[in-house]
Amino acid sequence: TTHLTPPHAYHHTAPAYFNDSEERSLLRDACLCSTLSLMGSIFVLASWYKFRSLQVFAFRLIAYLALADIGTDTAYLMGDQATGTTKCTVQGVMRIYFNLVAIFLTTVIANLMYQVIVERNFDIANQQAQRPTYMLYAWGLPVLFALLPFSTNNYGNNGAWCSITSSSGSWWGGVLWHVVCLYGPCWAAIAYNITMYLRVHQFVRGLQIASMGLELTETQQREMLRQQATRYQFVERLQLYPLVLVVSWTWATIYYVLGTISGERPLWLATLGYSMSSLMGFLNMCVYVATPTVWKAWVQEAQQSALWNKLPLFIQRRLGAASTTGEGRHAAAY
Repeated sequence: TTHLTPPHAYHHTAPAYFNDSEERSLLRDACLCSTLSLMGSIFVLASWYKFRSLQVFAFRLIAYLALADIGTDTAYLMGDQATGTTKCTVQGVMRIYFNLVAIFLTTVIANLMYQVIVERNFDIANQQAQRPTYMLYAWGLPVLFALLPFSTNNYGNNGAWCSITSSSGSWWGGVLWHVVCLYGPCWAAIAYNITMYLRVHQFVRGLQIASMGLELTETQQREMLRQQATRYQFVERLQLYPLVLVVSWTWATIYYVLGTISGERPLWLATLGYSMSSLMGFLNMCVYVATPTVWKAWVQEAQQSALWNKLPLFIQRRLGAASTTGEGRHAAAY
C-alpha cells in the first residue's frame, strides 16, 4: 500500500492543525496586528527621542518595551518559513527572546512603582545606578531561555510561523520548553506584577484612611491631596502596562493549554490568541499616549503648527484641556 504524504507536510514538517487556507488566515491576521504594533512602537520611540521631558527613567523603560515589541513584530512579519532553514530558526529565537524581554520589562516597571510609592524612593540617581542590573535582567536573562530549545532541537515551523515546536526533536522537549521558556515566565511575571500592585494599592489606601483622622490646616490638606493625587496618577499610568501583558497573553495561554491537554485547537481561539499577543506593542502605545505628560508634549507641538488654527475651536479647547492634567512632581520625574 502506498501512503501519500500531503505537500503541506513537506513544507512545514509540522502537524497540520489547520489547513493551508486557515494557516494563511492566521498569518494574515497576526501580520496585520504586528504591523499596527510596529507603527505604535515606532511612535513611542519617536516621542521619547523628540521630547526631552520624556527622557526620564520611567519613560526610558517604556522605550525599551517598544524596542522589544518591534523585535517581536519583525519576527511575525518574516512570514511562513520552513523547518530547518536559517530564517525559521532566527524567527523562532526572535519570537521567544523579544517576547520574554517585554515580559521581564513589565516586572521592572512594577518594581519601580513599588519602590517609588511604598518605599518612597524618589532618588533618581539611585534608580539610574540600578539601570545596568535591570537591563542585564530584562535583556540578558531571555538569552538563556531562548537557547534552551536548541538542546533538544525544538525550534521549527509549528503551523503558520516558526517557534518552539514538538514536531521536531523531542515531543516532551517541545512541551517543556513552551512552559519553561514562554508561558511559565509570562505568568510568573503576571503573578509578581499583581502582587506588587496589591501592595501599592493597600499602601495608598492605608494612607487615605490614616489621613482621615488627622486635624490639618487648609494648606496641609491641599498638600496631602496633591501628594495623594500624584501617587494615584503614577500608579494608574504604570499599572496599565502589565495589564496589557494579561490581555495580550491570556487567550494564547488558553489555546496552548487546551491544545496540549485535549488536542482541541479551535481556529477562532488560535486567531484570538495570536492576534492579541501580536497587538501588545499597539496596546502599549495606547497606554503611552493616554499618559498626560506624553499627551501634553504632543499637544504643545501641535499648537506650534499651522494646522492648529484650522481646527474647530471646540477641538482645540478639548485637546488643550486634556493636556493640562499633570502627573505631579514625583511622577513626572520618573
